[in-house]
Amino acid sequence: MTKVVVRAAAPHDSRAAQDIVFASLRAFGIEPEPHGLDADVMTFGAARDGTTELVAEIDRSVVGLAVVNPRKPGVGYLSKLFVDAEQRKRGVGRALLDAAVSDARRRGLSRLELQTRKIFEDAIRLYEVSGWKRGPDPDPSQGPDRTYYLELQVLEFLFDYISPFAYLAWHNVQRLRERRRVEVILKPVVFGALLSRFGQLGPAEIEPKRVYVFKQCLRYAARHGIELRGPKLHPFNSLAALRMSLAEVAGPRQIELVQALFDMIWREGIDGGSSAEIRTALDARGFDGTMLVSRTEDRAVKDALRRNTEDAIARGVFGVPAFFVDSEMFWGNDSLEDVEHALDGTDPLDRCAVADLLARPRGTDRKR
Repeated sequence: MTKVVVRAAAPHDSRAAQDIVFASLRAFGIEPEPHGLDADVMTFGAARDGTTELVAEIDRSVVGLAVVNPRKPGVGYLSKLFVDAEQRKRGVGRALLDAAVSDARRRGLSRLELQTRKIFEDAIRLYEVSGWKRGPDPDPSQGPDRTYYLELQVLEFLFDYISPFAYLAWHNVQRLRERRRVEVILKPVVFGALLSRFGQLGPAEIEPKRVYVFKQCLRYAARHGIELRGPKLHPFNSLAALRMSLAEVAGPRQIELVQALFDMIWREGIDGGSSAEIRTALDARGFDGTMLVSRTEDRAVKDALRRNTEDAIARGVFGVPAFFVDSEMFWGNDSLEDVEHALDGTDPLDRCAVADLLARPRGTDRKR
């Protein structure tokens, strides 16, 4: 498989960028405008405030480029995405587009826009399969005749492995991530600390509820084709699993590690509270189980999980799984339809009605 490396552009990339852009345009019968629409490529690689310039390399040769310019607060404009004609169909365009989107999200942009031409069929296909939506067509007399945009909201997923609903939600979050290409930020939190903070008992501490929860989860799993065997012991101490799942510990393999831990505990049935069983199962999957388990005893790692949990409490999280789209919280696996509405900007919630209900006085309180 071809390895495409995407990096920030440098001044010495300018000539290669010009060659790729000009050759690509001329291949479609379009004469480049070095003093007009294509002026930015003449100084490609020079640092400009708010502008992101990327190049893609194969075997250390520049084979593509992307440029994102600031347009208005919170919005970026993808002004360039070009690939060397001889290197197409090798994943270069996809790698550049993904890198540009990730950079925009890191910079806090909420939307990306672009204009293109209908004759660039391969590029349009890439945009559409990547989740970009078509906007109003621009005036074709100016050159481009198609507009596309991509909303960039980030979804936060807060979880504890002790929850079977978190396991079920994880499957749905993965499907949502792949389908919508939304960025998912994983935040392990301690469910027990949430319960203690708000004076709740967990489902496993109320026997009729424990029975019902397991029945309901098995029903859901059966309907949706999810394997659910359940852990060897429940409840179990999930602290070690949560600590190693922190981004600070798992690093770039965080999603892969979280997937492995959910599967090991809920699909395969290991003891989620046994560091020895976790280490052995992780080793079998190609992780360094010994290193990951050892990191769970680091003071800095313990503090990081504590901060995650305290931050969640401060944001009003009372249970898991929980989700955030921007500042709006959603709770439970069954709230994912609402999550998607929030991502689309179509949340039907009437906030005035919420304020009205919350302003009403309490009529009674249960004795404690």
